[in-house]
Amino acid sequence: MITDGKSSLKQFLMHNHNSVFSTFRKNGLVQLSVVTVGPWRNGIAFSTPMNTAKTANLRRDPRCSTLISADNWYPFVVLEGKATIIDNTIAGKDELVSYLREVYTAGAGKQHPNWKEFDDVMAIENRVVIYIEPDRFYGPLIEIPSGFTANL
Repeated sequence: MITDGKSSLKQFLMHNHNSVFSTFRKNGLVQLSVVTVGPWRNGIAFSTPMNTAKTANLRRDPRCSTLISADNWYPFVVLEGKATIIDNTIAGKDELVSYLREVYTAGAGKQHPNWKEFDDVMAIENRVVIYIEPDRFYGPLIEIPSGFTANL
């Protein structure tokens, strides 16, 4: 049971990676995607091919939210904030490769068995990192600590 605020949120995110991620379409409707997330820096992150609907939506409007749940959908936590797209225009090639590896490890909870193969696939798929540092979070078993800052 998650009951002690910030450290519990970190623990929850380290062990739960199933996520439903939302962005806004041009027409204002919500676009949903199932993604695997992991704690990264002061928030959460995942990778996606550069030419996805979620990436296009985030370039237009970085507001987003994601519901992260346990395997049986409970407990869960929702994080809201603005996403940063980290691509090869933000990070150098080597830095992006490193970030993609870090994000994979955070989401999978383990190292990839073949980093060369992983790097090749990330390049072929033209993957970017989507990073969300939350402005707000809520969930049924998460107590928000007093004086909480968005930094995890």
